[in-house]
Amino acid sequence: MSDPSPCVVITGAGGGIGSAVVRILLDRGWAVVGVDRVESPTSLRDLVEQRRLRWVVGDVRDAATVRSALGEANDAGSVRGLVTATMAEDRERLDRLDWSRISAVIEAQVKTAWAWSVATVEASSGTEASLVHVSSVHAAGAAQMMAPYAIAKAALGSLAGLS
Repeated sequence: MSDPSPCVVITGAGGGIGSAVVRILLDRGWAVVGVDRVESPTSLRDLVEQRRLRWVVGDVRDAATVRSALGEANDAGSVRGLVTATMAEDRERLDRLDWSRISAVIEAQVKTAWAWSVATVEASSGTEASLVHVSSVHAAGAAQMMAPYAIAKAALGSLAGLS
């Protein structure tokens, strides 16, 4: 009996950074479970239809979404990683945001990443697991912070062959 494929769960898999990471890891032979609050984007739909990518629709703050995604991951292979690329956001205009609202967004981001990390470690059944947190939440604070976010997104897009 061969070892199961290593599997990674990617939250925010439908976004720019998340979808780039999905493609990179699939190309490297990982089993991937994508999680997002919406159906898979057109750019990834072919991978879902070919059953190369498992997709879970749900709110990353919901325990049922965590259980569903990690159940899919266990079915797909050995849970070996988590990439959180989800952005908690406040849709107010940047010039109207005060520090308390920005802090609330950052706090939600960190709490969500922590909850997923704990659940992933438990699901990995003692195997080595990697946790990667990629966040664009800093871009919500000020317009000048968009440059580092844009650079990181472009680099990941390039790695995935999207640009």
